[in-house]
Amino acid sequence: MYRPQFKVDPQKCKHTGLCAASCPLRLITISEKDKLPHWVAGAEKQCLKCERCVASCPNQAISLNIIKNEEERRTNNLFTVDLQKCRREGICAAVCPLQLITFNKKDKLPTPIEKAEELCIHCGHCVTICPSGAISLKTLKPGKLSVATDGTLFYGPISLQTMKPEECAPVNTHLLPSPEQVRHLLTARRSIRAYKTQPVDRKTLSGIINTASFAPTAGNLQPVNWLVIEETVEISFLADLVIDWMRQVIKEEPEMAESMHMKLLV
Repeated sequence: MYRPQFKVDPQKCKHTGLCAASCPLRLITISEKDKLPHWVAGAEKQCLKCERCVASCPNQAISLNIIKNEEERRTNNLFTVDLQKCRREGICAAVCPLQLITFNKKDKLPTPIEKAEELCIHCGHCVTICPSGAISLKTLKPGKLSVATDGTLFYGPISLQTMKPEECAPVNTHLLPSPEQVRHLLTARRSIRAYKTQPVDRKTLSGIINTASFAPTAGNLQPVNWLVIEETVEISFLADLVIDWMRQVIKEEPEMAESMHMKLLV
């Protein structure tokens, strides 16, 4: 596996420090002796090959020799770019939280840095921010609502999908709640302590869970499976199991049971 080489032309360098400031992993330091930028120890192994240090230098004093041609760099299987739509504006690279997008020197098209597939958190910012809808991102898809053999409802598992710009719902500002409405919703929230015996139909349950599945998760992994138990008998059975467990805790760990008021609950 190749390693890049970081070089500085001392005649061109104006000691602005922009290269060090632009490095996402802070691999560049400024030497107190010659005031020139240098790589920190082990930087050749950590470098993302994004070439931001090269691009940020106003005097073209920095070179990053990468033994890899442009065609190889474009085989990354993270996102695709519509050549006809892309305007080369660089907004996708600017919004990427992990700075995984750089630009091909030859055609100025956005290109994933090496190992971007491993680092990408699938947030979709690059897709939604592109004003021309030129990027499609390979990402993860939350599981669909299914019915188990015993009749229970559940969500999962996750699968792969391609996030396309035309499939990203645009923000409808008319449907957004006002600050006063949001405040009222949060301050007026109450936990439900008493329930009706009337069962909730599956269409309503499906709609509620489908909405909840859009809640953000780390890396957009959606690592949640939903299990809906509709039978009152089953719910009572689970409640009995919990009470039996509490009785056991009261006997074996009385201090913890007392701190949690388990006797009262039993």
